[in-house]
Amino acid sequence: MILLAIGCHNKTICADQIKFISPITGVYGGLSKPLIENCVSAGVDILYPSITWYAPKMDPKPLVDYAHKLGLKVIPSVAAAYDGYGENVSEFAKTHPQYWEKMKDGKLLNSGVYVNLSWGHEKVRQYKVKAITDFIVSNNFDGILLDYTRFFGNKSGYCDEIVNQFKAKFSIDPHSLPHDDPQWVQFRANFVTEFVTRLRQSLNSHNSELEIIACVGPDPYECLSRSCQDWLTWLNQGLLDGIVTMIYERDTNNTIESIAATNRVVNGKVPHYPMIACWGGNLNTPEMLKDGSIKSLKINPEGIAYYRSDTIRDLKLWPTIKEIANYSQQYIESQEINYILNSGFENAFEFYSVGQETNIAIFSDTVNQEEKSLKFTAGRNISPLRQLIDRGFIEDQSALQFSTKVLCQNTSANDHITIDVTVNYQTGREQDYQITHSCKAMDDWQTITANLHITNSKDIRFIIIAVTANITSGTTCLDELALNLTDKQVSQESYRLAGSSVSRENTYNANLALGQLTSSSSFWDIGFESSNAVDGNLSNDNHGKHAAWHSQRPPHNQWLKIYLPQIKNITKIRLLNASAQYCYRTKDFKIETSIDDVNYTTVATGTLPNHAESWTELNIEPVAAKYLKFTGINSFHPDYSVGLKEIEIY
Repeated sequence: MILLAIGCHNKTICADQIKFISPITGVYGGLSKPLIENCVSAGVDILYPSITWYAPKMDPKPLVDYAHKLGLKVIPSVAAAYDGYGENVSEFAKTHPQYWEKMKDGKLLNSGVYVNLSWGHEKVRQYKVKAITDFIVSNNFDGILLDYTRFFGNKSGYCDEIVNQFKAKFSIDPHSLPHDDPQWVQFRANFVTEFVTRLRQSLNSHNSELEIIACVGPDPYECLSRSCQDWLTWLNQGLLDGIVTMIYERDTNNTIESIAATNRVVNGKVPHYPMIACWGGNLNTPEMLKDGSIKSLKINPEGIAYYRSDTIRDLKLWPTIKEIANYSQQYIESQEINYILNSGFENAFEFYSVGQETNIAIFSDTVNQEEKSLKFTAGRNISPLRQLIDRGFIEDQSALQFSTKVLCQNTSANDHITIDVTVNYQTGREQDYQITHSCKAMDDWQTITANLHITNSKDIRFIIIAVTANITSGTTCLDELALNLTDKQVSQESYRLAGSSVSRENTYNANLALGQLTSSSSFWDIGFESSNAVDGNLSNDNHGKHAAWHSQRPPHNQWLKIYLPQIKNITKIRLLNASAQYCYRTKDFKIETSIDDVNYTTVATGTLPNHAESWTELNIEPVAAKYLKFTGINSFHPDYSVGLKEIEIY
């Protein structure tokens, strides 16, 4: 059973967090008879419909009663901060314009995307408590999912009522403070907490079994700092019956980390339901959705949420939801966490780097009964296929277990495939392993497996998997790559190699960064990931989407890191600024290099031009490096982000 929702680093996970009880199942979508029936058919327990609470466009009670007849709970998602949208506002707001919230710059939040009456006014809190309580009780709902129960960012909350109360208490004008000043943030957050407290009391007066579930970001401290939402206090004061965390991403290893971090905070006080998304270009295939679900349920067996029902329908993922909803406890326990993302190549080379090679391709595979597989074709030396794994590690494990399926056709006697595994620890120490498999021509797929010794997995910073096919004829195909952590005892010398040394290969005229692995402190949105800065694509289309890296806010010390396959002597670096508006461009920068990703040396600093028309070329003293880190110290716009169209290394 699973929870489905719509609408709305610490590096390791303790092994004792992985325990199993029967998970909850639910759907958050619209509210219609077909959707209710789909949920029941799929084995869903809870429906979370997104309804405009202050002006419902339908009478929900008949459908709620129908859902109850079929055994389905209905808990609506209520965006409590919204009092309108665009030019349409609630009747209460129309008659009380004096209660509009205000931004730090004085702009009223009374139109457009953010329409919000101020939490600081007692009468606003009273109105919302009564209106929401009446809405929940009169329609026979089972509770409420509190979404957008916060301020619209920490630059909001400057209405005269809140400002004057702060002045009276602290003798400080909050306009003189940074908008994220902790004391000023907490002061505003307390008004939202007062609303949640009153709502809890009001619902209890009607029915103590009505649930309040908070729909929030996974990190309570970030929620407080960025939007004055103090959900940790709500939890600690016993105001909540559950937590739904919004985790909308494609990196399911990061999902593990986010869920585990939230679990440590919630600490079993209420159920926690992570909400993963097949929306917005995220987990939009059956394989990716199942990968995210298995990882979520392994770490958090209480339940899981899915965002959102319209994309589940459009992407034809209902059968996948039904399959996951019927996972047994025994099945979930039997599954290993596969840390390799896109392990079946169903999303082409996503999460992989392929360097400058052209002899690697994805093809439709009819032999392995899989939709896609990877094919190496004989030719010049083939660059390795590489993937970086840098989060979600379960601690106290002592071995890596690697496996993949291989098919060799028309290859020669001495042809072989190699899998190189680099494990980097917190100290910067690295272990290098190599698995070699002879490419004897065969008519069917074979499975390669290897167990590799590691020290305690809690000390791992990252792992890099690199696959190379050394073939002079024919083709070699790969599928179903897997890397698991286990507690098996393995010989420390198995597959071990000596550490890396400086490569003497003549690559003077080659751009070493092209197509290599990258990571970053953040990225703006799907299409602006760090890998775009080393892909050779210099397009200006759509503000550089799929061609440039843009960081998240704030634009201070956001970084991009490049992982070279070998230690190289670097002598020149070229930079091209982002092509979008100036607010996405880096102003001041620094570049550092390292051979262990721990000890870094600054090799260049400077200021990039406020355009993307010419390259900035940096000639440096030769330096041995395996890792290179570009940091955007600040942006040309203080409130947006830093970015980079391309970086080249020679």
